[in-house]
Amino acid sequence: MACAMPADAPSSAGVPRPENEEAWWDELENRMRDEACRNLLNRTVVYQSPQHKQVLAESPWGPEEVDAGMVTILKALWAKGVPTFMSCEDNGGNVWIHFELEAFQRFVQKAKKSPDLDKFLHCCLVEFKWPFRDDEEIYDVHAVALRFPCRYKEAFEAFLAAW
Repeated sequence: MACAMPADAPSSAGVPRPENEEAWWDELENRMRDEACRNLLNRTVVYQSPQHKQVLAESPWGPEEVDAGMVTILKALWAKGVPTFMSCEDNGGNVWIHFELEAFQRFVQKAKKSPDLDKFLHCCLVEFKWPFRDDEEIYDVHAVALRFPCRYKEAFEAFLAAW
């Protein structure tokens, strides 16, 4: 599956690998985390992001209202039995997906079967939160927020599709 990715993004679509692949992944990890952290720190309001077009996506537990730009990712996760509970297609320059801790742990374990997806997850910024709170409620749940710069969204979609 071909997709438009930044030149430094990983690819499963036949793009030649560098000679020292491990060093390449290490450098990508540093760049992705640095960019994700900068995006997070540059936001002026913690829980407020631009309103994105909402659509109904069919999940295993019924229709869910989600950002239109997250449908492909969320459906791929749900199809693999990985539930999510919040997400955003562009939150201060980052894509983010919230999981309950146990669901995230299962996702990471399952992802180990796909080397590129596993390596990509190691490049992401991961935040652990308990109790989880948003601008309206406090939830008694151990949550994990997976964040990565928006420009890597298509690469993540490609890895999920190949998984």
